[in-house]
Amino acid sequence: MTRLYLGLGLFVVLYGFFLLVGTMSGPAGYVSPSRYGDMTLLYALVPAYFLGISGLVDARRAEAVQALVRLGAEAADPELLIPKRPWLWPVMLGVAGAVFGLFDYPWWQVSDEQRVMVVALGIGNGVVWLAVGWFLGLAITNARYLSRLGARIDLNLFDLTPLKPVAGVASLNVFVTMGALALMPIQSLSTPFHIEFYINGFVVGIPAAIALFILPQWGVRRAMRRIKERYGENVKERIAALGSSDPMALETLLAHRDRIAATREWPVDHRVFSRAMLYLVVPPLAWVGAAIVERGVDQLF
Repeated sequence: MTRLYLGLGLFVVLYGFFLLVGTMSGPAGYVSPSRYGDMTLLYALVPAYFLGISGLVDARRAEAVQALVRLGAEAADPELLIPKRPWLWPVMLGVAGAVFGLFDYPWWQVSDEQRVMVVALGIGNGVVWLAVGWFLGLAITNARYLSRLGARIDLNLFDLTPLKPVAGVASLNVFVTMGALALMPIQSLSTPFHIEFYINGFVVGIPAAIALFILPQWGVRRAMRRIKERYGENVKERIAALGSSDPMALETLLAHRDRIAATREWPVDHRVFSRAMLYLVVPPLAWVGAAIVERGVDQLF
């Protein structure tokens, strides 16, 4: 709850700053008052959203780590329980995002009358991309850590319930990323829809959601393949030893072999996977639909 309250506080501070700048300088001349209001609302919401939701993400990651530890992930290398340089990816991507966002606005090319407004918008954009980079860096660090642990587990092939926390982390990564993209239409609440306002979100958000869905599960998938091979070799030896002397027992072993081969290798089941893929396509389709409807209305009236 602490990060949720911090996120609410960050929203109040950022939005108050943008309101103060808009009141003092007036957005006329660079963007309309409506456009400025929409953009700054988005610029205040997105960093607050990532900060608030990061507490839930960390809690889910801790649950997944404990689940993998119970499955023997630390047995091969106890040092795996200590993430190495967990700050590296968040700092690198956060700085890169801040630089990109700040220089995405040509504040050095505008007149002195407009510079305060453009600098404020550049700062807002920089804070948004700082938050995006920081969160993606945090998620990548967590995902790589879970992948390393997951590659060393051992479990009952026919009881994958202990892997649910890992699947939960992967699904949550998709939902959080798509949730951020779903906030983007806020910048067009009272102004026309323009697809160029969403390109950066598409380019970063969708590949990131796919990668952060797969990466936390990748190590577990490797372990599952290893476990399936071990089970399969055991059954193969029993089939070879049995021969054709007992057809009923042979049929049972063959059915068992097929069941081993059909056991899924990913922690997430097909229903959760389908839901995650749905979250990947809903926001883009909603934006495209909004653009089509808006242009159709403009042509009619």
